[in-house]
Amino acid sequence: MAAADASDGAAVAAAPPLPAPPTLWQRVTERYDAAQRDAAATMTDTNTELVPDGGLQFVLRVAAKLRDKPKPPPDASGEAKKEWRNPFLPYDRALWVADLGASHVLLLNKFNIVPWHCLVVTAEFRSQLDDLDAADLAATWVVVQAMPRGGLAFYNCGPVSGASQPHKHVQVVPLPLDDPEGSGSDGISGAATSDQQGLARPPIWQAVAAAAAAAGAQPGQPFEMRNLPYAAFAATLPPLQQADAAGPQLEAVYKQLLARCIAFVKAQTGRQGATPQDSSLSYNWVCTRDFMLVAPRRQEAEGPVSCNSVAFAGSIFVRSREEQQFVRERGPLHVLTATGFSW
Repeated sequence: MAAADASDGAAVAAAPPLPAPPTLWQRVTERYDAAQRDAAATMTDTNTELVPDGGLQFVLRVAAKLRDKPKPPPDASGEAKKEWRNPFLPYDRALWVADLGASHVLLLNKFNIVPWHCLVVTAEFRSQLDDLDAADLAATWVVVQAMPRGGLAFYNCGPVSGASQPHKHVQVVPLPLDDPEGSGSDGISGAATSDQQGLARPPIWQAVAAAAAAAGAQPGQPFEMRNLPYAAFAATLPPLQQADAAGPQLEAVYKQLLARCIAFVKAQTGRQGATPQDSSLSYNWVCTRDFMLVAPRRQEAEGPVSCNSVAFAGSIFVRSREEQQFVRERGPLHVLTATGFSW
């Protein structure tokens, strides 16, 4: 791995800069097409429907069949453990898109349900229980900016967050969530879900904008999402361009939101000393060009439906008609409140 081979100070100093967004997007699309053609990556067929709930239009993606994917070893329980291999060390070169500086690589998601689903992976092993830091956020931001309408970045942190791999990675999918390729294979033409500025936003944006206005919050200032039944903390973002400069700015906002999240969980559970490294604390993080949001978690699933961070942005992936019917009958907000915390 090119990025992981830089083990001394000189090598790190000579590492290539983060790629420019237009160049990076071209590489994403070219590598995606090649990976699909060569069966290095596969996309699960899904049907999409909109499910209204609480004034929001949630995107429901339904897969008739979910392919197996590698999973981390189970907790020690006396049961025989299946052999597990870290898919990121070494990674499949057919999934490699770019080195993001010295500390991260950009890979395609081997098992994707939307086109151009990317993974921002630490070049060396770091735990998915760790905080995000400025380097993670800088690398992620250049990918978010590279996608023609912007990307949705998300991070599943903790044992009941929906995380499937213990090696630290942020995922990025293109917007809009309901149909990222519905307007042409280049992902650039107009789409029905785009706003007047041509930037598609995830379903939860409407609630974020309303809560920010009610709180009188300035960009970068955290506020509570009291217009939702489940606990979540958000901040709108000022315009950010350069990834290297954006990293520390995004980290500052993230730390404020996480501090609110930790304080809330402590008050709810009575736990002392809860931190993101505490294996008992789980949360979901999402970020777009417009906003950042953190939602604490207390369980991974409600009934048959499991959730990860994308669900808290407004898109739920279900694996069967049974799960689809459960979401329809109970409602997306019920599922999110049951897997998270109510106010």
